[in-house]
Amino acid sequence: GFLNNCGHAFDTMEYLTDSEIDLDHVKLHNRVYDHFEDDPTISLQAMWNGINLSVTGLVNSRFSVFEIDFYFEFHKVSIKNAGDNFEFYRLRNEKECSGPLSLQPELSQDHCIKDYMSHVIDHARQLLDDDEIDDNFSRSVGLNLKMVKYLNN
Repeated sequence: GFLNNCGHAFDTMEYLTDSEIDLDHVKLHNRVYDHFEDDPTISLQAMWNGINLSVTGLVNSRFSVFEIDFYFEFHKVSIKNAGDNFEFYRLRNEKECSGPLSLQPELSQDHCIKDYMSHVIDHARQLLDDDEIDDNFSRSVGLNLKMVKYLNN
């Protein structure tokens, strides 16, 4: 659903780019209540920091997809398989104004998630023990509030 999977994707993007997502100028393509009563599957497009943002909600699928692609002038970075795989691509010839991308196997990583969620649990324990740790929890809550507001409009 939008609040669950898309919330994780938006949170990851905000964390990696250190920039908040604006949901005020979003073009909604579909909203289908297929699996969760209060969390529809949504496809949308928006502009965010001058970047095209496209979210594809897979309607009536029985599997969860969590993939993010970042496109730069000469590069593409793909986070796949719920963050277990990272692929890095580069324009074959940067002197051309367009052309195919080449996978950079020396930069790409597979099986990045060794002990799923263990780092999250360890970080939560550290937060409970130490009041001085900087965390993006409040920012994530704010993002979820924006997403709920968007759903209710």
